[in-house]
Amino acid sequence: MRSIDTDIFFTPQSDPGMLILTSQSPVLASPNNPAIVLQEQATREAPEGHYLDIQLAGQRFPALFLESTPPDGPVVAITPFNHSMQLRTDTIHRFAAAYWKRRALPDPRITPYRTRNLRQMLQVLDGHGAGASYRKIAEVMFNTGIVTAAQWKTMPERDTVMRRFREGRKLVAGGYRELLFQSRSTF
Repeated sequence: MRSIDTDIFFTPQSDPGMLILTSQSPVLASPNNPAIVLQEQATREAPEGHYLDIQLAGQRFPALFLESTPPDGPVVAITPFNHSMQLRTDTIHRFAAAYWKRRALPDPRITPYRTRNLRQMLQVLDGHGAGASYRKIAEVMFNTGIVTAAQWKTMPERDTVMRRFREGRKLVAGGYRELLFQSRSTF
């Protein structure tokens, strides 16, 4: 198997959108409130439990099952009381909606706006790495046509390209780890 074909699992500390699951206690069982039972899942065993890659309603839900054996009955989702609690509860709500075949909202951490900015950062870094000037990168990215030196000094695309370069460099220097965290207050 090629390494590119393997599933990638982040730890719950690295991915606040990861579901943390455990077996449901009989105390919580209720005939009026059906439990969630996972279909057989591919798992990866680890010292902290079993990592799962759950696919539901076109969405991917990475999960950690906190037991020494893979889940074989009803499960419950848990979340620690910490700064990632809001993100985890958002994921639990999205998972439940997908499981019960209701409209599941997309993951709020990677919005279309943020995706566009990330794509532009990569384009600028690729162009810069290939030796292109900021002006040439802007001409290609924004389809501006040939830009003179005088025009370039006042173009908004100039500022955008330079900003995307700075932001991209921060990502490459380790800032990518923050992509899975949402920048909003949790409490």
